[in-house]
Amino acid sequence: MAYGIAVTKGSLTTLTQTLTSGRIYIDLIYYETETSGTTHTHTYTAVPGHSYLRIHQIGGGTHTWTTSTNGSGQAVITLTATANPSTLAVPFTLLVVFTTRTSETGYGITTVNEVGDTVVSALYPVPEFVGKVTFSSTPTSSYATGEGSFNRYVHTTGTTLGASRERLLFWVLPQTNEDVWYNCPAHISASVSGSFNIEVQVTTLSGTAYYLPECYVFALNGLTASSEAYGMRVFDAAGAVTFDSGRDHLVITGIDNIVDFPTSTGTINSYVPTTDLTGINYPAGTFPQFRQETYNSSGAKVYSGAVRLRTNQVETRLVQDAAYGGSYSTATYNYGLYTDLTQAYLNSADYATTSFALTGRTFQYDGTNYCAYDTSLSQTSCTSVSYHSSAYRGGVGAAVTYAWSLPSNAGGLSISGSTTSIDCKVEKTTAAAGTYSATLRCAISDGISTTNIDRSITHTHEAVSSGGGSGGDTGGDSGGDSGDGGGGGCVMATYLTQTGVWSRTDLLRLVRWCERTLHGRAAGECFRRGYKVIGTHIGVPGLRRGGLSARYFRWTFEGATDLLRRRTKAPLVVLNSACWFALIMVVGALKK
Repeated sequence: MAYGIAVTKGSLTTLTQTLTSGRIYIDLIYYETETSGTTHTHTYTAVPGHSYLRIHQIGGGTHTWTTSTNGSGQAVITLTATANPSTLAVPFTLLVVFTTRTSETGYGITTVNEVGDTVVSALYPVPEFVGKVTFSSTPTSSYATGEGSFNRYVHTTGTTLGASRERLLFWVLPQTNEDVWYNCPAHISASVSGSFNIEVQVTTLSGTAYYLPECYVFALNGLTASSEAYGMRVFDAAGAVTFDSGRDHLVITGIDNIVDFPTSTGTINSYVPTTDLTGINYPAGTFPQFRQETYNSSGAKVYSGAVRLRTNQVETRLVQDAAYGGSYSTATYNYGLYTDLTQAYLNSADYATTSFALTGRTFQYDGTNYCAYDTSLSQTSCTSVSYHSSAYRGGVGAAVTYAWSLPSNAGGLSISGSTTSIDCKVEKTTAAAGTYSATLRCAISDGISTTNIDRSITHTHEAVSSGGGSGGDTGGDSGGDSGDGGGGGCVMATYLTQTGVWSRTDLLRLVRWCERTLHGRAAGECFRRGYKVIGTHIGVPGLRRGGLSARYFRWTFEGATDLLRRRTKAPLVVLNSACWFALIMVVGALKK
């Protein structure tokens, strides 16, 4: 360090001129539901403008809030109460307010970083790490959410950490590329003392494995002098400690105002933090809270904002909490802001050892397209294809890498295309009728260690005396169907993937949805039969014609699949899709 001051406690550097700002805690704002139109103004005389505020939305309640700078150059937060239509709960508004800069001209010591932001204040405290919480793998309770095949798993654990102090919670999330969504509380009140429970809720598709996050607890207030006989200690004008080099103070690696929650079900929002999480082995973050209620003549539903982590990308989604009967006027109510919300990050390894770094690595088998050849046409070989995708559920933030290979390959199978992407394509070509087996390996690395996952795979070639498939046919269903006469494959999705319009990941997601939702159900099988005919003879030719035709059929297909997966409710999409769905079901019934 060429200049400035540095303070360390063990391996944790709690003060230096290069620290990221945004860790100075200045206020906690709490309001319950009140008369619509009521306003509250909070003025921070020592914060030189609202652009320096960093506001964590802990409770999404019935208040909207805005920030501004008054005529004296001071930061202001204004809250306005809105009507509370909810008969389901009494939402509260809770904001935890930090600042990146202060104006301090009087008592005490203030230190700033190299860009002039405050990192130690003589007015406001720097939060203190008080401990880590882990959860048992056995849920305390579980239930079907009523949204598709999603289930909710609730895990609780008891602790006394930071009792009688205001606490902010940071969470280390396991990475996942599956439908696993976490609702993590962000605050524990000072009114909670003694032993208490912390709860995390995990929402997943039925049968999907998941791993649990870990919670890092920071006390916002109540800082006292440590037992250290030397070091650095800062007090405010009343003699309260705001910084103590003998404490494990909060050190953030980044803070953003970019978190957005979708306001429609089935939609996934994603964003890349300005802090590169791939450079942090164990990133921990605060996660803002958001709630939505919808009402119509069929009843009411409650949704909450949930998150998941995928390497350096954070994704948000509304997950259904509950559904209620009754008849209501159609309305949607959002509790709390849902755009440009604050999220802070830290390196959890600075405070404790994260214990799930090596868990949860596997890969998924996404189906085999067997092939058949027609001996009456002197066809003697064909190509079978299978698709496999990784399913990393580890907890580190380092870039995850994949390496596919065939260490035991008696069947003479080969990997086609990339061997280092998230998914893998295996082929068997120019072979007579029979079964061909090999061991497929996915070596998954998180930057700390590598795990080899092996799985036996088999490709089948069948001979038929008439009809059957054509030579070299890959089945056209991209691993989602076996071409067994039960409706065929997703021919339009396959064509869009082959022409580069869709990615392999898009295709596999649709295939897995189809397998979970349509396969083995009478209506689903009818739909698959009809779709195979319509897609083959109308949809794909329409895509191949190009121009306006291709644009229409792509819009139709994507809109229809989004509608089926509850990702859109656009009126024009609904109308157009309804016509095609009716035709598909009629054709499917006739083809039975």
